[in-house]
Amino acid sequence: MIRDRRLGLLRFAFIFLCFVYIVIYQVIILKGWADTTPFTGGSLVLAINPTKNDNGETHCRCYGGKESPLCGKELCDDDFSNSSDLPYCKLSTLPYAHTKKDCIWADANNVVTEYASTLFMATQIEYKYQQFNTNLSTTGSYINPLTADGAHGSLWVDVPHPDKSAGYNREFYITDVERYTLLIEHATNERPDLPSEKIPTGHLKSKNREQCVQVYGENSDLIYELKIKDDVFYCDLEPLRTHDCRRCTGVSCKEKECGYDVYEVRTILLAGLTSAEVHLLDKKVNGATHTGQEIPFRGHGLTLNMHIVYTDEYEHGEKKNLWQGKLSYYYNIELFKGPENSHHYNEEIEKGKERILTIKHGISIIPDVQGYEHKFNPQALLVCLTSALGLLSMVTLLVETIMLKGMPLSKYYNSVKYEKTARTGSLAVSFKDVQSKTTEQMLELVQREARRSTMANPINELGSEISKGVNSWNKNKTETLNET
Repeated sequence: MIRDRRLGLLRFAFIFLCFVYIVIYQVIILKGWADTTPFTGGSLVLAINPTKNDNGETHCRCYGGKESPLCGKELCDDDFSNSSDLPYCKLSTLPYAHTKKDCIWADANNVVTEYASTLFMATQIEYKYQQFNTNLSTTGSYINPLTADGAHGSLWVDVPHPDKSAGYNREFYITDVERYTLLIEHATNERPDLPSEKIPTGHLKSKNREQCVQVYGENSDLIYELKIKDDVFYCDLEPLRTHDCRRCTGVSCKEKECGYDVYEVRTILLAGLTSAEVHLLDKKVNGATHTGQEIPFRGHGLTLNMHIVYTDEYEHGEKKNLWQGKLSYYYNIELFKGPENSHHYNEEIEKGKERILTIKHGISIIPDVQGYEHKFNPQALLVCLTSALGLLSMVTLLVETIMLKGMPLSKYYNSVKYEKTARTGSLAVSFKDVQSKTTEQMLELVQREARRSTMANPINELGSEISKGVNSWNKNKTETLNET
């Protein structure tokens, strides 16, 4: 047994590092005690234009609809701004850094279009009155056309409308799209018992620190910095509620009248903008990018990916490491410009002769449900802990290597750990060979083999080599010569 304080401390340090890696990192931080169940699911997103009731309360949409007892007989009317109050409209005298256009009022029936799971919201609309270009065909018709000599051009051409020229062949901004509200509801296939309306802790995580400061204040404890994969978030924005849900006071009432998470479009857009992307907004001259009147690429359109992430790890900006937290969810917004996001609609007034073409640019909102949940699994924990055995064997190998190669007394430790024996030669002579050789030839053969054989020099108690003496082969040689 070798007793060395330095080696003992070194081995203890390595074992402690193994404990930190296995227990702290693998088991606690990476939750090695659990299996991860991925989530899939479905969602419902509705867009409602700005509304106001008789009492001046905005967003008066009710979750229970007309049957909700809390809505009563109050009227919920449309509520749009005056064009003169919107800096992007031509009628406004407010400064605006980009091209102003004429504005129109349009409600959700004209602005919002649903395509499968995608919600499209128009921010700019253009009505074109067009006629078929009869110069392209010798028949003057799209039926059985024959190309005219030297003719070229578009199949349909813009022409003034005979009665309403002011409303056609012009681009209009749609007012107050940023004030529209999105009503969001969702659930997972793996946990159908916990849809979004039964989880009161869902929220929108904002990547825009300026937005968080505006909502909570510069020194608020609600502002944090949390990195999840490639995204950095700064605060949680709680959802608004439907009109009847806001009036609820009892638990049973909320179960019936509360369901949708309600967010204004501007809040969601700003939450998806990082500090490096605020230039995407249509900035006002004063540089205020978070006043709520701006929409990125109002005349170009964009794609808004709404990731609905279910998780039991993150609660209020903190990661729960040691145990399984309650299942919650958060919204992660990603904005993508890409090519022009436009939709075209065609209405033929007289087939093959005249039509009205509607072109809408806007925001495509694409929600998707994802996430994960941890479930305790003893087998996963056992596999995680047994990996410590492999690390401990590596610790032993590493400490022994340092002891035998890097310590001042490494030669002494080698002599204690390993018992060294002489290396015997490979001389092999048959009886017939011995009979055929003379005494001088046999002595020469033995001497040659002796020169090829060595033996490790002995080591004293201090770990030093004893100087070379007469080895066993030299002794054999001397004895042989004497006998001769």
